[in-house]
Formats: sequence, C-alpha cells, structure tokens
Amino acid sequence: MISFDQRGHGDSDWDPDGAYKFTNYGDDGAEIMAQVGDPSIWVGASLGGMAGMLAAGHRPDLMAALILVDITARPAMEGVDRVLGFMAETSRTGFGSLEEAADAVAAYQPGRERPKNYDGLKKNLKFGDDGRWRWHWDPAFMDARGEDRKERSQFHDELETAARTLTCPTLLIRGRKSDLVTDEQVDEFLDMV
Repeated sequence: MISFDQRGHGDSDWDPDGAYKFTNYGDDGAEIMAQVGDPSIWVGASLGGMAGMLAAGHRPDLMAALILVDITARPAMEGVDRVLGFMAETSRTGFGSLEEAADAVAAYQPGRERPKNYDGLKKNLKFGDDGRWRWHWDPAFMDARGEDRKERSQFHDELETAARTLTCPTLLIRGRKSDLVTDEQVDEFLDMV
C-alpha cells in the first residue's frame, strides 16, 4: 500500500508557484501510478478522488480499480460552495487552540458529535510558528479554487470526460448526509460510468 500527501497537503512541500489546479493533481496522480508501474487500486476521498478520476483518464492502463469516497465528477454545487466557504474562512487565520478548531468544525457540521479527544483533528492541522493551528494544506490552495463558477464548471467538464472514459471497476462510496454527493449526483455518476 502506498499513501502519499498530495502537493501542498500534509507533509509535502508547498508549491512556490501555487500550482494547485485540479489538473495538477491529476497529472501528479498519473505520474505516481506510472512510478508504481503495476496496475493498482486508487482510493481517494474528495480531492484524492478527483485526482484519481483524472489519473485514470490519463493512464487507464495503470488503474486496476478506482474507489471514490464522497466525490463524483459533478458534486452538488451548494455543497461545494459550503465546503469552500468553510475552508476559506478558516484557512488563513487558523485557530488559537485545538478546542477552537473543534468548535469551528462542530458549527460547520452540527449533526456530527463534537470530539472529546482532539487526536484526529490534530492530524489535520499544523502548529505554526505564530502559535496558531492551521489546516495541513497550503493556504494558497484556496486561491486556486477561485470564485468563478464558470471555471469550476469547466473543470467538472474535464472530470466528466474522465468519468465517461473509465474502463476499470469503479466503486462510489458516500456518506448518508453528504453535502457533495446526493442521490441525484449518484444517479448522474452511474449514467456517466
């Protein structure tokens, strides 16, 4: 099993040019699959799933199967806006404590039980030199998301093209209360694939 941090995420370096377009992640995924060499199973949630779809479009010969977790080629735009809004609101300023971060997540997801133990949350945050906790991704990642729905729509056209050309077995997993993948998105994705 190989697990990797995508560019600008986790412990990977932050791109000095802020090259965080979704297509960059698809290119990275195809390169990683090429380095592995043997057809492999890609498991990706959200951004990782989008990168996997694009990688499968670039190098179908190296994709044995694709497992997508809570993402389709055309996620529900209201959910996308909500996720991006939360990410943008919290990415630059960060949090003064893990408790403050837990409060923000609880406010964002009111139906989810607030964690009493912050270990899981701590894995998704980095403690900065300024004494604040920030998400483990480069804040410039949000700059590449943009507010332009037309640009986002063009990207989803690319994802749809990749989804329609999938030749490997594909499994879609979604949460019951997903903001991104509703019954409508599931049906649409099944028609694509």
